[in-house]
Amino acid sequence: GRAFSALLDTPGKRSALVRITGESPTLSEPNLYVAVAQAVGKGDKLEQVIQHGTEIGASEFIPLVTERTTFRLSAVAGEEKRERWQRVAKGAAEQCGRCRVPGVRAAFPFSGLLALAAEFDKALLLQPECRDLEKSASGDAGRVLLIVGPEGGFSAAERESAAAAGVQEVSVGRYVLRTETAALAALARLVSSEK
Repeated sequence: GRAFSALLDTPGKRSALVRITGESPTLSEPNLYVAVAQAVGKGDKLEQVIQHGTEIGASEFIPLVTERTTFRLSAVAGEEKRERWQRVAKGAAEQCGRCRVPGVRAAFPFSGLLALAAEFDKALLLQPECRDLEKSASGDAGRVLLIVGPEGGFSAAERESAAAAGVQEVSVGRYVLRTETAALAALARLVSSEK
């Protein structure tokens, strides 16, 4: 969470010696902690969400496996993917000047995510044609879980189990957005609306 100015004293092929010359001012982190639980989509959609979400101010990312998720990996390949996604978050944090790199958890099944929702002050599930995000997210929530579905949305059973777990359905506008666009639009509105 801190930044320093340094001079490169001894450059080398495998290592370098630097001398710290002083502490540098840093940008503050958002007061609102937002964990983005994003359904894993085709291609690099999750990487886009992690990269741009880090730049916007997400606190952590949780890859989500839902009924309509097409992504399936073994435990070993899943850990390799998670490490890659963590590197994407690190690179994005460096690029935008954040001193804190958001964490990327191992992939969660939807049912496991609902159990995790109790750790948050509010859990919000993006769903078109629902209550506006700002109206639902207003208040003293310090930790928000933002749940974003796959292409095709959440199944009826998933929506019912989320409602039973106290998760609120919210919308980011009148249009049906692509999964990666919805995550970023909601995150930007949450972070920019904090007091």
